[in-house]
Amino acid sequence: MKISLSRMEIYYEKELKEKLGSWFIFLLLLFIPNYTTRMFFTFFLIINMLPSDVKHKKDRLLYYLPFAKGEIFIYSFLFLIFAVSVTHFISYLFVTSSFTTNMIILLKSINFSSAIFAISMLSVSFGLDNVGIPILFIIADLIIGDLGSTQIGPSFNPYALISPTHQGNIFLSLLLSILLVWLAYKSYVKRSVN
Repeated sequence: MKISLSRMEIYYEKELKEKLGSWFIFLLLLFIPNYTTRMFFTFFLIINMLPSDVKHKKDRLLYYLPFAKGEIFIYSFLFLIFAVSVTHFISYLFVTSSFTTNMIILLKSINFSSAIFAISMLSVSFGLDNVGIPILFIIADLIIGDLGSTQIGPSFNPYALISPTHQGNIFLSLLLSILLVWLAYKSYVKRSVN
């Protein structure tokens, strides 16, 4: 799919006019340089983005503008990644840690954000809730990922390696996040507008 910068600008301008108040609060809270706190507020940012529009059927209005469904998904996802990355870099300017540590925390943030965005989009694409299903997913992910160990042995838990909350292996977790985003994209694009 071809991404047009002018159409992307129109989309963001429209979204900011409609959601500036709530987004401002969550984006401001994303400057807190604590990973767990940032992911907590990232969750609330995510559920107030495109998943909320789909749940409340507000995304249908965008189809009358020059946007394809795939573009809407990509623009919303790119905004999330941009918001998470920029707030991360700014907040970690005030924290004394190595560049490598900062990059690992950023990648973990992107993995978690991508997975939760995808789960929320998959949920609403199948007519389910944009808040409850992601919360249940996070709880189940925390519990299942905490079982056993990431070390090969009798208590080895391979899920802990790909878990979006535990991220025992950051690159395997990234692969899961990419897969979930791809599935969410496909299900949203194929979703009936009726």
